Amino acid sequence: MAKLVFEGLAIIDGKIVSEYLAKPDERLLLFLFSPPSAYCCDTLELCGGKPCENSGFCITDYGETFLICAMPPPPTHPPIALCKKSGALSGNEYILTAYKDNSIKLFLETEGKNRFIVPKVDISNPDISISSQKNNLLFAVSASCAKGDYLLILSASDMQTLFEDSAQSISLSGSGFTVVKAYEDMCMRQKSSIYAIGEGKIILKSNMFTYSNEHIYIDALKPYLLLEALFADDYEYARMLLTDELAENAESLKEYFGEIAEIENPRYNKDYADIAIVGKDRIVRYYKFEFSYGDISNIILL
Repeated sequence: MAKLVFEGLAIIDGKIVSEYLAKPDERLLLFLFSPPSAYCCDTLELCGGKPCENSGFCITDYGETFLICAMPPPPTHPPIALCKKSGALSGNEYILTAYKDNSIKLFLETEGKNRFIVPKVDISNPDISISSQKNNLLFAVSASCAKGDYLLILSASDMQTLFEDSAQSISLSGSGFTVVKAYEDMCMRQKSSIYAIGEGKIILKSNMFTYSNEHIYIDALKPYLLLEALFADDYEYARMLLTDELAENAESLKEYFGEIAEIENPRYNKDYADIAIVGKDRIVRYYKFEFSYGDISNIILL
């Protein structure tokens, strides 16, 4: 057991503590406020009886006792406006500004109301364009990101986000845009999604898929192929792996499995495969995939 001693106010499992005896591989949700003004709320993991490094905490090792204090937040930089665009709607001027302090953020404003937007991913080189519609004004923010391209579309009338995504490439045109995503799955599939920009809404027109590693797979791998196809919304490919009866409900299978974090190796038999799936909620669920003449004929939650 490792003894954790906290500098300041520490809260674990809703209880205020000054010390805590941690198990060798325990994971703690820790809120720590250390004088004068440092605080952090994060998961603290122990690896082999010692706290793992965490940028939010300063950890001093005294043998089997560890002193933990919160790190002060990084200094903020004065915001710098990178680009801005404005347009008129119903007699009001709407202004969208991309600015940078520690990261690039967006600020949409008009008389009497405003909204801050933090992109879901880190972006660079933002560019703003405007599309005027009959009863609305749309702002489109194009930028670069780690995946490739980033696109955000905002409705001025209600200041709502209509679309936000990052992908290998995103090309914007006057009436719509195309999003191309590459998946590092067994088929090495590429998905091209074509969207139309309607009156205050975004409409998905079509999804097209190509595969650079497509061939005949053994039955043991077909549950993996099915889950990968569902993750990419590739329902036509998913149907090819299912019997006719199950293929009719291919779209509902994505909701059936939920959000997936990990897939463990299957235990394969001639007629079925058992697979453990770890959800984003960290709950492990076990499924049996039954086969009939090479197709998946039934899926049972064990």
